[in-house]
Amino acid sequence: MPWLPTATSCPQACLCAVISVSTPIAPASCMTSSDGGRACSRTLRTLSSCVRCGMVCASMSPTPSRRRPPVSTPPKTLSASDACWRFDVGSPVVRESGPMTLQVQSAVSLKPFNTFGVDVQAKLFAEAHSDDDVRRALAYSAEHDVPLLVVGGGSNLLLSGDIPALVLRMASRGIRIVREDCAEAIVEAEAGEPWHPFVQASLKMGLSGLENLSLIPGTVGAAPMQNIGAYGVEIKDVFHGLTALDRETGELREFSLEDCAFDYRDSVFKHEVGRWLILRVRFRLTWESKLHLEYGPVRQRLDEMGVKQPTPFDVSRAICSIRSEKLPDPAVLGNAGSFFKNPVVSAESFAAIRHEHPGVVGYPQADTRVKLAAGWLIEQAGWKGFRDGDAGVHALQSLVLVNYGQATGLQLLSLARRIQADIAERFNVELEMEPNLY
Repeated sequence: MPWLPTATSCPQACLCAVISVSTPIAPASCMTSSDGGRACSRTLRTLSSCVRCGMVCASMSPTPSRRRPPVSTPPKTLSASDACWRFDVGSPVVRESGPMTLQVQSAVSLKPFNTFGVDVQAKLFAEAHSDDDVRRALAYSAEHDVPLLVVGGGSNLLLSGDIPALVLRMASRGIRIVREDCAEAIVEAEAGEPWHPFVQASLKMGLSGLENLSLIPGTVGAAPMQNIGAYGVEIKDVFHGLTALDRETGELREFSLEDCAFDYRDSVFKHEVGRWLILRVRFRLTWESKLHLEYGPVRQRLDEMGVKQPTPFDVSRAICSIRSEKLPDPAVLGNAGSFFKNPVVSAESFAAIRHEHPGVVGYPQADTRVKLAAGWLIEQAGWKGFRDGDAGVHALQSLVLVNYGQATGLQLLSLARRIQADIAERFNVELEMEPNLY
């Protein structure tokens, strides 16, 4: 019997429906029969996704043991938008038709769509809620001879001026388990899913692996592009695959871990700029917790919370607490998170820097190189808390450039260039910007 969707009211009170689906979480016991079927005693977790605000909530109920057939389980999808409700929960598929043409607007302010809060205009603007919308945007771009710029949550952008292009915001939604066994599950999410709510949804499913990446701004589709990471975990550590559209040929391609060529804040998608449009990403997550607590601040915060045997939820809460203290909320103070990458230098260069600056912070890498703490370099150079007009460096975290209100992208870029030049002169180290410049 398939899991069936039900509609309730959203706890966020945004006057829209919540689509709920019951999906099994970690089995209490699991046995495989001679024909490959499985009999599992599980708890059902009801995962709910709001049609408008995207909020995900969950409730649990026990279910008796049942025998599962040896065939793979159909994808269980939660996907909805203002334009189209879609439920791929076994069969049948229920749809409410949305507009058949892309809604293209002219002269749209991008201030709500970049976390720096820089007020620039897009010549044209549209949102993609489906693969068809993406193809329509590509066709529109070609037909009207206008460039296409694809954005997600806008947390990795520095907009230096008006954008003479069709800006396409990825607004697709959907989280589904595409394959699972008693040890792990492959979870797929649409590119437009906000990242942190997706992490929370995976935890509410009973899955572990993404908890260290809690509270990182942005969307699922943007995460693989720069191999986001925090507190000892990177996307590559939990990555299973992704589906991308080749803008040159219009064909879909499946990318494996090897295909993505992940490196520190890097991937093949950053080197083939403008070619690949990521549609959905798949993650390999585990039912059994495999916690990464290597970073001292995480263990310390768990101790402060009185947690002796942490769960993935506990780790997520600890990291959210740490990040909230260290990093400003973009909704309050415009920023793009860490603005500079931590530079990686040779062992010889590190030794030379340490000779002049004994307190330099460095982390040995597997290839004998050393990763420097960019924040330490910037702070030692006296930039922490610096402000020039409305462009500044955060007072508590020197890696973060902030917009105090009316700073332009060019003013923020000018400040970044000054910091880069100063660090190069003082330490002979080149700092690289994390945000993409447009």
